[in-house]
Amino acid sequence: MRLFFPILLLALSSGTAATPQPTAPAEARQRTVAAAGLNRNLLKMLGNSIVRVETFLKVSPSGEMPAVTTRYKCPNCNEYHVAGADGLVEGKRPVSQPGFVIAPDEVLATDLYLMPEWVARIEVVFQGKAYAARPIAFFPDQESCLLKVENPPENWKPLQFDRNVQGPLYQFFLVEEEGIPIAGVAPDSSESVFRNLATDRDYQRVKPNTLLVDRSGKVATVTMTEEFPLDADRLAPPSEWKRQSVEERHKQLEKLTAFLQENIYPVRIRLASRNSNTPQIMIMRRDDGKEKNEFDAIALKLTDGKLLVNLRLSPDQTARLERIFVFHGDKIVDCSFAGSLNDFGALLAQPDSPLPGTGIRLYNRRPGTLAGQLLNTVTIRNFDGKLQIKPQPTRLTGFETGYNNMQIPVPLYSSSENGYLFTADQQLLLLPMIRRDNLDRYASDRPDPVTGERLAALLQSDRALDPNNVPRKAGDRNRTAWLGADFQRLTPELARANNASSQTENGSKGLLITNVLPDSPAAKIGLKSGDVLLYLRPENSQQRLELNGYDISMNEYLQEFPWAQYDEIPERYFDQIPTPWQPVENELNTRLTKLGIGNRIALGVIVDGKLEEKQLTVTQAPVNFSNAPRYTDKNIGLTVVAPTFEVRNYFRMKEKDPGMLIARIRPGSPASVAGLKPYEIIVSVDDQPVKTLEEFKKLIQDKRSFNLAVRRFAVTRVVKFQLPDATPETE
Repeated sequence: MRLFFPILLLALSSGTAATPQPTAPAEARQRTVAAAGLNRNLLKMLGNSIVRVETFLKVSPSGEMPAVTTRYKCPNCNEYHVAGADGLVEGKRPVSQPGFVIAPDEVLATDLYLMPEWVARIEVVFQGKAYAARPIAFFPDQESCLLKVENPPENWKPLQFDRNVQGPLYQFFLVEEEGIPIAGVAPDSSESVFRNLATDRDYQRVKPNTLLVDRSGKVATVTMTEEFPLDADRLAPPSEWKRQSVEERHKQLEKLTAFLQENIYPVRIRLASRNSNTPQIMIMRRDDGKEKNEFDAIALKLTDGKLLVNLRLSPDQTARLERIFVFHGDKIVDCSFAGSLNDFGALLAQPDSPLPGTGIRLYNRRPGTLAGQLLNTVTIRNFDGKLQIKPQPTRLTGFETGYNNMQIPVPLYSSSENGYLFTADQQLLLLPMIRRDNLDRYASDRPDPVTGERLAALLQSDRALDPNNVPRKAGDRNRTAWLGADFQRLTPELARANNASSQTENGSKGLLITNVLPDSPAAKIGLKSGDVLLYLRPENSQQRLELNGYDISMNEYLQEFPWAQYDEIPERYFDQIPTPWQPVENELNTRLTKLGIGNRIALGVIVDGKLEEKQLTVTQAPVNFSNAPRYTDKNIGLTVVAPTFEVRNYFRMKEKDPGMLIARIRPGSPASVAGLKPYEIIVSVDDQPVKTLEEFKKLIQDKRSFNLAVRRFAVTRVVKFQLPDATPETE
C-alpha cells in the first residue's frame, strides 16, 4: 500500500463555509466551455515558450544498462506509469518531457537524475526541429534541471516572470501520456492546502510542469513538481531558486564514493565442509545451497568499528563458519564473529586489526523528514573481492508501510537487491536485507528494504542477536531438529478415512503420521499413527506455518523402494539412490530447525477428527545416517556406517544386533564388481560379527582376501574378496 507524507487537510476559507448548491447543467456546460477556451488561449499565448525535451539513453562504457525507470503522470487516472530503460535503449526512443524556455538559450525541465555515461544526447524540440542541449545546473528543491541549448531558434520566447501578477491566477500544466502532449488549466484555489506533519511544510497539490498565470498569459512562477509550496518563496522565479552546478553535483558524488570506499569492504565467508552421507539426489531436491562453502558479501563499517556483513546464513551454515575476512587493498584482514542479527539476514564481525574510515552512521529518524530532499542511491556489488560502487542522485516519490509497520521511503531509482540509499550528509537511510522469517520458506530469499532507523533500534536492543545462530565446534555443527515421526501427504481418501476432511480442505494440506519412533519428541507428546499434523506455531505468536503435503512430503517416492529390482541399477547411479527410510533431514525437520532448537512451539494436530494444540520443545536430533561417523577403505571402494536409530527402525534391528550399513560404493571398485550395493548390511567379516566401525576396520585392514556376509532384508549371501598385494588406503 502506498502512503504519502503525513498530511493534514486545512480549511483556509474565510468566514463560515457555505453549503455548495447544485449547478444547473447549462451553467456547468458554460463553465466547461469557458475553461476550454482559456486553455486554448493560454496555449496560444505561451506556445513559443513551450518545448519538448528528449533525452536519449545508451549503455554505459562498462556495458551496463542505465539504472533508470521513466515515469509520467497520467492525466486520466492521475497515477504514474513506469517503463524501463532497456526498452528505450533498444527501441532508440527518448525519455520525452515538457520544458519551458526561461532564457534565450536556456530551458527548464524536470531533473531525470541521470549519470552522464547513460546519456547519448539531449535534444530540445521546438516547432518540429531539434536542437542539441546539455545540462548546466540543477535546482534540487524544485527537482529541475537547466539546459543550455546550442544555436537556439530566434522565434522562441523566454518566459518573463512577474511575482506581482494580480487578479485570479490559473494553473496551466503540461503532461505527456504515452508520448502525446497534453495541456490543461485549473483555477489556482487556496481553499485547501496540505501540511507535511513530518516537516511542517504547507503546500498545494498540482500537476507537474505547471505555470502559475493570469488570464492574459502573464507568468507569476513555475513548478516542475506536484507540490506547490505555500511559503514566502512561493512565487520566486527560477533565477532565485537554490542552484547546484553540474560540477558541484559531480563533486558531491565523488565525495560520497570516496567515503564509501573507506567504509565498505568486500568480505568473504568461508564454511567448513558439510560432512553428510545424504545422497546427492536428495541434496539436489533440497536445493537450499547448504553445500556451498564460500560466500562473497558486502561489509559496512559502523561507527563502533564493527562490520555489518549483509549476508544471510542459516543456523546450519553459521554453525560451520570457519573464517571471515575482508579485502583491504592488497591486504587481507581477518575478523571475529560477533553475532547474527535476529530479524534480518546479516551478521556482525569484529576486525582483528583496525580498519580505516570513521564508520557509516545510520539515519535514526523517521524518513518522512526527508520528503523533497535530494538523496543518493548507491549500487554496491562485490565481484570476487573487488567492490563496484556506483552512486546516482535520486529523490523520494513517496512512502510505503513495510514489515512491522516500518515507514519505507520509495526512491525514484534504486536496485531492490544492491541499492543503498544515503542522505546528502552520507547517513545510511535504506539498505536491502533478507528478512529472517522462519515461517516463510519461499519469499525469504528476496531482499526487502530496511531503514537505518529500524536497524539502529535493533542494534541497540537487547534482542539484536540470535543466540542459536552461532559458529559451533566440529562435533556439534550438523545440528538438525527432529520430531521422530514418519509421515506422508494427505489425499482426499486418507483425509476422509481419518475424519479430517474439513480441517484439511479435503486433504489439500496436512501430513498423515505413519509411524512414531520410540522415545522421540513425537512419542513424548503423545503423537501416534493416524494423527494429522496441520501447522506449527511459535510460542507467543499467532502466525501459523501450515504443513502442506506438496512441499513438505519431499520423500514420498521412497515409500516403495525398488529392492526387487536393486541388482539392475547401474553403478553410475549409486550416489543418487535415495535412502529407503525417511531421512532426518526432511523438510519438516528443517522447518523445526529454523524455529530454533530449544524453543517452544505449538503443533496443530487433528486427533480422532478434533483439532488440538500440543506443546513441543524443539529438540536436536540424535546422530543419524546423514552425520554419523563413517569408515572408508579406498582400496576396496567401500564406505560403511554404524546403523543409526532410523536405520535400525527401518530394518527392525535390535540395539545389540551386529551389522555395518553400506553407505557408499565407488563405481568400478572391487566392492562394486563383487556386487555390493548401498544400504545393504555387512553382518560379519570372515564369520566374525561386527558391531562397531573400529571392529570392521581391524577385520579387513591389510587383508588381501576375506569374506563378507551381506544381508538384504531377510536374505544373506557371502561375498568373497581376493585383492592384489597392496596396502589399503583409508580415510
